[in-house]
Amino acid sequence: MKRERTITQAAIEVLKHSDKPLPVSEIYAKIIEHSLYEFHAQDRCQF
Repeated sequence: MKRERTITQAAIEVLKHSDKPLPVSEIYAKIIEHSLYEFHAQDRCQF
């Protein structure tokens, strides 16, 4: 069974492929864009 990655692992993956520091809003957008993590919260934080 494939183990799902955590939010932290997804954020690290995004940052490893970036050539600059990213704000949380961009990290979140890239996580969603690349389907690195599935957020289950009903009311996500607004950035």
